[in-house]
Amino acid sequence: MVTKEEIECRLAGAKIETRFEMVDAMLSRNYSEEEISIISGVSKEEILKRKALLTK
Repeated sequence: MVTKEEIECRLAGAKIETRFEMVDAMLSRNYSEEEISIISGVSKEEILKRKALLTK
């Protein structure tokens, strides 16, 4: 049986992954880091890390 804590943890992980997918999509469409941060709630520092990964 899956505990309530496990379910909540999995949902939180899925939300984070979805948020990063959204950031990646906006980066590919040349949104500015500031716009992405405002829309997604992800810090500019984290966005810059994602951008560096995508350009490799």
